[in-house]
Amino acid sequence: MTIATESLFSIVLAVMVATIVFMVVSQILKNKKAAEEAVSASVAPEEGAAEPVAEEPAPAEEPAPAEEPAEEAEEEEPEPAEEEDEDEVDDDDDEEGAIAVAASEGESDFDRRGRIMFVRDMSSGMRLQLGLLNPVFDGRQYRVAYSYSFKARLSEADENTRAFYTDFVTEAAHYKRIKLRESRRHVRIGIGRDKVGVLFFKGKRLCVAYALSPEQVDYEALRLEDVSDKKRFEQTPAMLRFTSNMRTRKAKKLLGDIAERYGLERMETPAPVGELPDMDREELFRKREIRVYARLVALAPEETPRDGE
Repeated sequence: MTIATESLFSIVLAVMVATIVFMVVSQILKNKKAAEEAVSASVAPEEGAAEPVAEEPAPAEEPAPAEEPAEEAEEEEPEPAEEEDEDEVDDDDDEEGAIAVAASEGESDFDRRGRIMFVRDMSSGMRLQLGLLNPVFDGRQYRVAYSYSFKARLSEADENTRAFYTDFVTEAAHYKRIKLRESRRHVRIGIGRDKVGVLFFKGKRLCVAYALSPEQVDYEALRLEDVSDKKRFEQTPAMLRFTSNMRTRKAKKLLGDIAERYGLERMETPAPVGELPDMDREELFRKREIRVYARLVALAPEETPRDGE
C-alpha cells in the first residue's frame, strides 16, 4: 500500500512540474514574438504614409539699405513720454468740491485722482502739515495729492537735469542785466522790467520758454514747441525741453541772441551762482516745498459711532 501511494505521488508531482515548465516556456515565446512585432512596427513606415518632403530654403531677403545718419543724432531721438509725478495736483484743474486747503490758498491745482492712504502710512512731515500728529488719527483714510514747488522738483531731479540747470544758470550769470527770480512755480528770466523767458518743470522735465515769436526764430529748425495756446505762456510761447547737452547749448544760444538784441555784452567771468537745493523728501514736506492736500475719506474705526450709541 505504501509503495502504491508513493508511486502515485511521484506521478502527480511530475505532471505538475511539466505543466509549470510548459506554461513558462509558452509565455516566454509569446513575449519574444510581441517584442519582435513592436520593433518591426517602429522601424517600417506605415502603408500609404507619405514620406516627408524637405522644404526648400526661402531665398534670403536683401538687406535694407542703411539709413543715412542724421545730422544731429542726439536730436533725432523721439521725445520721451510725458512724465508726471504720482498723485501730483494738476495746475489746470479748478473744480468745485476740491480740497478745501487748495481753494483757501488760491491754488488752482487739484488732482481728482489722488491717492487714498491711511494716516499711519504718512511721513511725519506730511502729518505735521495736515495737523494729524495725534496717534488717534492713525486709522483715518484720506485722499492725498501733492503740489511741488520749483525748488522741490529741482531737489528731486536726476543728475542730468541738475547739470542742465547749472549750465544754463551759469550762462545767464555771464550777463550783468539778466536776472533770475525764483517763485514757487518757476524761475523768471528778466532783462530790466521785461520778461524774456521762464524756467519751469513739465512733469520731471526741465524746460525753458522764451519770449520769441515764430517771426523772430524758426521753431521747426530749432525744435521749439509753440505753447502760445496756454495763458501761462502768452508772453513766452517758444518752449524748449532740456533733454540733452545739445538742447542745453541751443537754450544758451537763444539766451545769448536775446541778450544781444538788448545790447548786452557777455562778461568773460560769470557772476557767482547759488548752490543747487538738495533737500530730502521729508525736509521738503516740512518746509512746504511739497504741499500736501488731503480730503477725509473714512474715519478711524474707533471714531466711527456704533449703533445704539
